[in-house]
Amino acid sequence: MTSLFYFNPSCEISVLKGQKHFTPSKAFIVLQEDLYLLMYWLLRGDDILYTNQVFSDQLKKSLLSLHKGKVMTSKEIKEDKQLVLDTYIPWGDAPNVEVDLKNIKHKFKKPKIYNEKVKAIYHRMFGFDLLKKCIDKKIPNVISLKDIGGFYTEKSKVLQSISNLFKEGAKAVVLKLPFSSSGRGLLVLRREEITKSVELWVESGLKGQGSIYVSPWLDKTKDISFLFSVNNRKITYQGSTVFSVSSTGQYQGATLTLFENQIPFQLKDSITSIIELLLLELNSNDLLLSMQGNIGIDAMLYTTDDGIEMIHPCLEINPRNTMGHVALALQKVTDYKGQFSILSKLECPAFDEFEEMMKKEHPLEINNRKIEKGFFPLTDVQNAKQFYAYILVE
Repeated sequence: MTSLFYFNPSCEISVLKGQKHFTPSKAFIVLQEDLYLLMYWLLRGDDILYTNQVFSDQLKKSLLSLHKGKVMTSKEIKEDKQLVLDTYIPWGDAPNVEVDLKNIKHKFKKPKIYNEKVKAIYHRMFGFDLLKKCIDKKIPNVISLKDIGGFYTEKSKVLQSISNLFKEGAKAVVLKLPFSSSGRGLLVLRREEITKSVELWVESGLKGQGSIYVSPWLDKTKDISFLFSVNNRKITYQGSTVFSVSSTGQYQGATLTLFENQIPFQLKDSITSIIELLLLELNSNDLLLSMQGNIGIDAMLYTTDDGIEMIHPCLEINPRNTMGHVALALQKVTDYKGQFSILSKLECPAFDEFEEMMKKEHPLEINNRKIEKGFFPLTDVQNAKQFYAYILVE
């Protein structure tokens, strides 16, 4: 079976708009062009990664030294008379994928029908409902109802909620749009001051998405992801990762060591119970079972004012491939060592100079198709405009 993988990081926005002819913003197009190769690590067997970019032969050789896979452009796919594709696997299912792949649609055995009902899963309320079920089970060290906030559909109620949280002692207040990704659709208020720009953000969010999620800021110690896959109406647990994000919520990478070695011992039993409960709840949802692919649940560890370590078991559900799934795949080629990182141009103005320096300072050593130590680029430095990804094993 040959599947075509396609990186479309703007899938949430396409789902929100519900448009087949949706055009992503320039920021999402750059993200797509810079990081599409990260999906390479999800390929299995005869799978193919789709792109319209040409990348260096040197990078192709490096990728093949660790993982068998094929990357093809639209032109190459059309010219390959023998190639027949069974289906496509986007980063996330969305109405515009069919249009994005229209030039090669004749290569697929049968068309894939987008299910409009999936929009309900992308909405943060879906994850919020799952969170409340986790709280109901009274698992030790799980966040309480009073700390999870809520959704509001009117400007006055959003502003009142912000005021109430600060009066109750919140150090900061977090506002999130129901449909958002890659750190977008997030606003953190450090003080109780509703400026004109905050009002405009709220008004725009309500007009575009219908509601805003408001919650107290938590003193986070770790971002974690619980990772699952759906196949033939059965959801299975794949693993978990500890990851990092920027101050704006944008994914920055993951530690590739074993998850259980990165979490506090006293929380291990509670986290195991949470994973079991999440798996049970996910498998009881017919819409999720109708999917085919991956699901990620973002969670966090945090400390209370009294220094007690707690778990927020479900910040959001991502019914799609995630960077966490990429990190799981990268663990296998590093033998659970090292760090997977994504740099932005703001952190590193010259990607080419950075790559040259890292290759000199951390020479690559590969043994039995695994990285023993060293620096390994995951993106093509010649094409990278705003983002650059790599592995470092020291």
